[in-house]
Amino acid sequence: MPTVDQQVAKDALKQFRKQGLDIVMGGRVTGAEVKRKLVNVSYEDSKGKQELKVDKLIVAVGRRPYTDNLLAADSGVNMDERGFIFVDEKCKTEAPGVWAVGDVVRGPMLAHKASEEGVMVAERIAGQKPQVNYDCIPNVIYTSPEVAW
Repeated sequence: MPTVDQQVAKDALKQFRKQGLDIVMGGRVTGAEVKRKLVNVSYEDSKGKQELKVDKLIVAVGRRPYTDNLLAADSGVNMDERGFIFVDEKCKTEAPGVWAVGDVVRGPMLAHKASEEGVMVAERIAGQKPQVNYDCIPNVIYTSPEVAW
């Protein structure tokens, strides 16, 4: 939860721990093996090499755009080194008549952000002049308790 208010993140972590979740941040899993319905996990963190036996293992490594082989090299649409399509504030690419929205462009990877961008692009194509106010797009983490900002 690096982008969440630090006090909210602390309180959420406290609630998760009360639920029995053992959350390791900044760790790097080096191995995992399932034996007798348990997951034996080897990982490294700031304390060095660690081992853990758990019922279930969730590894969160972030998100990325899935744009591999999406575009022809001569399409005129450019991407950055992480695979995001370059767009301006109106979601136009550098290729005439080509727009991109959602998880393949900058910003949070949220369905409601993509939807707002899609509506804006459709209205712009229809000759209107809408804008997306990215400061008004809520963020949410679907946990229990949910965290939103």
